Amino acid sequence: MLQTGRHAEVLGAVEKLFATASGEGLIEPHYWRGLARLNTGDPSGAETDFERCVALLEEQASPIFPVDGIKGPWFTACARLGEALLFDDDAAAALPYFDKAVNFTSKGHPERPTARLNLGVCQAQLGMADDAISTLQALVDDYPDNDRACHALGS
Repeated sequence: MLQTGRHAEVLGAVEKLFATASGEGLIEPHYWRGLARLNTGDPSGAETDFERCVALLEEQASPIFPVDGIKGPWFTACARLGEALLFDDDAAAALPYFDKAVNFTSKGHPERPTARLNLGVCQAQLGMADDAISTLQALVDDYPDNDRACHALGS
């Protein structure tokens, strides 16, 4: 449903999961509801869900989901939480989540360049010019065809 843009339906469907699951069983429902909330104009609700998703992933006693890796959900949850916070104009709160997504996850993750770009944007918004330049330059060096990174570095 998320992939087809039926976000309101996702919100209804995941509520049933919250009634029947607990603990680690709620990792995915929190993530799905966070995405749905983000896409229906509720960044604060999305933040709450992504924060809980990240916390559950970090608290796993016997990980059912890998914390790291090419498709690690922890990376994705951190990146989506950072986006929700940045969308809500809270670069200071978003920065540590983008930092986690960039620095503690496999370099091969396909969304890592976007997380690094967002990290640089947060740094720039917070007046951390030298850090922003360094982050964005490293992104351009690693991905020279990334037009958004080149534009951000030039502005």
